[in-house]
Formats: sequence, structure tokens, C-alpha cells
Amino acid sequence: MEGLLDWAESNGIYFSDDIELGKDETGSIGVSWKNNTDRSTQNSNDEDEGYTTLLEIPIESVLMSSMLDSSLQQKVEEACHLKKLQDQEEQSPPIPGSDSPEDLVEDFTLVLLVLQELSKGRESKWYKWFQTLPTTFQTPMYWDPVEREYANQLGLKFGIQQADKIWEDLLFVLRTALPSHTYSPSTIQWAYSIYTTRCMSIQTHNGQEVTCLLCVGDMFNHRSSGTTVEFPHQESPDGPVLIKISNQDAATNSTAKSQGIYMNYGYRFQPARFLCSYGFFDASSPDWTAIPAMPLVISSRDNAQEAAGLGFFSHEEMIFDTNTGRASPHVWNAILWDYLQRQLYKLQTGYAMPTQFSWNDCLICGHQVYLSQGPQKRKHGGDDASSSIAQIQESLQHLKKSDDHTSQVLLGRHHRELTQVLLRVVENVLDTIGPVPEEKSQEFCYKHPNWKLLHDFHQNFESVYLKVQEYLTMEMANY
Repeated sequence: MEGLLDWAESNGIYFSDDIELGKDETGSIGVSWKNNTDRSTQNSNDEDEGYTTLLEIPIESVLMSSMLDSSLQQKVEEACHLKKLQDQEEQSPPIPGSDSPEDLVEDFTLVLLVLQELSKGRESKWYKWFQTLPTTFQTPMYWDPVEREYANQLGLKFGIQQADKIWEDLLFVLRTALPSHTYSPSTIQWAYSIYTTRCMSIQTHNGQEVTCLLCVGDMFNHRSSGTTVEFPHQESPDGPVLIKISNQDAATNSTAKSQGIYMNYGYRFQPARFLCSYGFFDASSPDWTAIPAMPLVISSRDNAQEAAGLGFFSHEEMIFDTNTGRASPHVWNAILWDYLQRQLYKLQTGYAMPTQFSWNDCLICGHQVYLSQGPQKRKHGGDDASSSIAQIQESLQHLKKSDDHTSQVLLGRHHRELTQVLLRVVENVLDTIGPVPEEKSQEFCYKHPNWKLLHDFHQNFESVYLKVQEYLTMEMANY
């Protein structure tokens, strides 16, 4: 840690007198308060009234893709485009949620910049910073076959596939853009892992967001809720990157010595995606995405677009409360929408809408388009089918217009049926992930070092869904 502090000082990085780098109250290395501080009566230390600057990082000390030689940047762009064309030629099936190689130009450019600086050894400006970084990670790139099999059971399959595809793309881009490079696979893997687990966006003076490696700024540990620092930003063209905290926020939280100061980053509402991206998860997160549990039967791309337009694929809106097990209003509207679509389909065609839902495939990715498997047993509608169709179509129109009053009326009318649907969905998810296995031996965990992380994630996953199940069961009993 002293080496990092020396490096920071020699590169003009400013620390507030109130903070320090070291172990926080949880024992994790990060940024914490140095002294007991009553921020409610303390004046700001900058012109932005109500905020205190905790960290100032000169823009020259921030690793950005624009620092790479322009000719190499162009080669990376060309290689990414070539890889995209190759994928199209091979008709490789797309991996849900993954980016096209062309969308990864900035990512790969930064990885190459890290590799170049790393190869300079002590001559690199960032040498001492590199020395403080972890040497191992718990992201899918590092999971062995036993760990991957367990992860697949927990709905992390797409995260593994995404990691494998990015690795394939990165190696292709490096071979194409820099055919004479001598970087070992393990060094490339490390450089990419440093980038993907530590990169962040900063807001420049003109409002643009730029992805970078914010050296020392990456020392703030993650927390999904509670007091966190403000978004890193720059206030003038050549000015430093600033990390501030609201005095009001700080005053509501403990500022005792060694109390950690946190940053909220990543995919807060998507624990599975967060785990695959950063190699850990936040068990204290107050929300858990409900999208993977939604049995929305999308029989055409038009319906998928309609559902997306209604916000039924929004991870921020479609959530379970991890403390109470309650589902958000958007979840209930999605279930209602699906329920009405099924009724409409049945009245219009005489068939029950077929259910096609691969639970394991959908646990992580909620924006799949599921194709119909064909009609099930025919069921005839009654004489009043036309009237019922009109009523359902009218109800769907109200939902599209976000008519809260109509939604509440319909939810009340169909409350029992909708609760049964959601309860059945939750029970299916619990069946899919299975019971949490017993702890493994120390020898087993030594051989499979990422298994315990997945085991802890499994426990948290099960705990959230059991709370949802308990809440829905009580709802059914009280109906």
C-alpha cells in the first residue's frame, strides 16, 4: 500500500485529509475515513457547495484508449470489423447479451495499452500501480470445468459463453493488429481481467462519458445501497478527475475511523451479470432482477418489441425486494400482460397458447425471443368470444398507455390467478437451481478455488427466491 501511496504522491494525486487507503471495517482493502468526522457541520473544500472532494486524479495519470498510438488504434478497429465479418460468414449463433466485436474496440484498445505499459517494466509510468493489482481473479475466464458445471446450474451459462467469446475475439484482434506480439496467454488474460474488473466511466468537462482505468480511483469498494461517492467527473478540459461525496449523504452515514467509503458501480439489479463481470457479488443488494423468472411467451418479434416498449425487459423496473420478497409493480403488470395475451390468443385461435420456456437458459438473460412450438390441444371459445376479445384488447391498450388505475383494477380482478402464475414461476426457478449443496472439504476448495464463490451466490439466490415464495404463499392464504 505504501508503494501505491508513494506513486500517487509523485503523480500529483490529491487525497482529502479525511480519508486513507487501508483496511475498512470489513477487513477489505479500500478507501475509508481516517478520523471521526461530523460532516453535517463541516464546510465544503471546493466551490461545489455541499460536496467534499475526496480525490483528485490528474488526467495524465488516467489510462485512456486515446493514449494508444493512432495507427494501432486503427488496426484494432479494422481487426474488430474483420472478426465481425468472420462471425457473420460462419453464421455463429449470437450469445444473448454479448457485444459485437465492433462494440469492443475501446475495450480491446485499453487492454492493448495495458499490455504495452506492462511490457515497459519499471520504465512505465504505471509500474508501481501495476504492482499493487491482484494477480488472480474469480471471473468465468478462471473457472475450471467443475466450477463451470455448477455455474451453469445457477443460470450463469450466458456469462461463461460471453467470457469465452470475448477471449476468442481478443486473441483474434491481437494476432491481427499486432502479429509479432510476444504476450503470453496468461499475461493477456491478466490484462483483460484488470480492464474488465476495474474500468469505469468518467464524465468529461463537455458531458461525454469515457471508459478508462482510473488509477487509485479504483480503490473504492462497491456497495449497492447506502452512502456512496458521486460519479467521477472532470470540470475543465485539462483538469483532474474528481471524486466527491455529498456532505449530506456522509452525515447520514457513520464516518468513524476505518469506516469504508463506497462506490456504486456495475449491474446493481443483475447479480448474475455482476458476478460474471467482476468476480464477486453484493449479498446486501436490496434488489434482484425478476426478468429471468418471467415466463413471457413471446410468439413473434413484434410481441417482443411490444413487451420491451412496456418496460418488461427493464432490469431497473422488474425487481424483487430482497428483504421482503415483494415484486415490483412492473413485475405484476408483466404477469398481467402475459395473462391477457394468453386469454386473447385462446379466444382468437381456439388453442391454448403454447408455453416454451427454457428455465436454465433464461435465468440470466430476459430479452430472448421464444418461438412458438405449435398449438396444443384445441379448446373452443363460447358464443361471447367476440365480446371477450374486445374487452381484453381494450385492457391491453390501457396497459400500453401505462394506465395505473386500469392496471390496479385488472390486478385486483385477477389477483389470485396472477399470484398463482408468479408463485409457479418462482417454484420452477428454485427447482432449477436446486438445493444449496453442503460445504466442500478444504482440499476440494483448494483444487477448485472459485467453487465457494458460486456456493455463496447459490445461497443468496435461493434465499431471495424463498422470500418471494413465502410472500406469495402468504398472499394466496390471505386471499
